Amino acid sequence: FQPDLILMLVNAEQASRLITLNQFWDGKTPSIEMRGSLCWSMITYPLVSGNFNLSVGDISARRMERWGPNIMAASIPWERIRGIADAIDLSTAGRVEPSKEFEGMMEKIRSRR
Repeated sequence: FQPDLILMLVNAEQASRLITLNQFWDGKTPSIEMRGSLCWSMITYPLVSGNFNLSVGDISARRMERWGPNIMAASIPWERIRGIADAIDLSTAGRVEPSKEFEGMMEKIRSRR
């Protein structure tokens, strides 16, 4: 069985990680569509466009499904799953620790505050 889409309920941090993993290979920021009904933003738009998508969902759907206030939905076309999974071991959004050079730059920035 191969699904057309993978749907996930995520919090903001998980959504951020998915965005980064999704754009890891091609560097393209996803064209996210949050407007409209939940079924359009999570099913129709990703199927037609082939794009990864995030949505907070429309208020009626959120209430009917009793979503908590910090939940959003991620929709990933099957064709993008392999790239996301393969990026986990290579990206700081996955399992990789930041490089010493990056940590040094961040420390300089923090010390300026």
